[in-house]
Amino acid sequence: NSDDLSSSSDDEDEEKLNKKKKLPQNLINSLQNTPLWMQLLSDIDQNITVMQNQLGILKQTHRERLRIQFDDELYIEQDIQIEETTKSITALFHDSHSKLKQIATKSKNGNTKHIDSIQSELRLNAMKSRAYKIQELTTIFRHDQRIFLEKLKERESRGSKFIKSYGNENENGFGRLNLNLDKIEQGLTK
Repeated sequence: NSDDLSSSSDDEDEEKLNKKKKLPQNLINSLQNTPLWMQLLSDIDQNITVMQNQLGILKQTHRERLRIQFDDELYIEQDIQIEETTKSITALFHDSHSKLKQIATKSKNGNTKHIDSIQSELRLNAMKSRAYKIQELTTIFRHDQRIFLEKLKERESRGSKFIKSYGNENENGFGRLNLNLDKIEQGLTK
């Protein structure tokens, strides 16, 4: 019988330890019953953080791409990185917009009829806040893309003017520079 007493005492001690480790039941219940719209807001917040990081990376890649370099492979790598980052940011925008629409139309049980007025107001304010952040990021993204493309186009047009001015004037393509490779080679061998 002493074994029975010690085992029940051990069980009680273990139960007390478990209670100390566990979260309060009301907190556990509230975490398990988190409305869908709050989960979607969390996803949108993660998207916003990733978009902000991706926009920084994209801006840096734009700067690097606009530098004058003589490495076509580097240009190709940068163009690929710009394209991939742009696609990633665009996908995050679409995902965030989709989640905002879901928040507007759904609650935990699939409709908005059973949401109390306080929760409804919280949901509306949270939606507006995230929509505003996404709109700001969209504006920054479009502005940065437009400026990059304008600068790239301007640089390419300057380059094509240079090529038109100095190309096509004689068969070796050096035009006004009057370079004759045969004469240069003869001068080097003398």
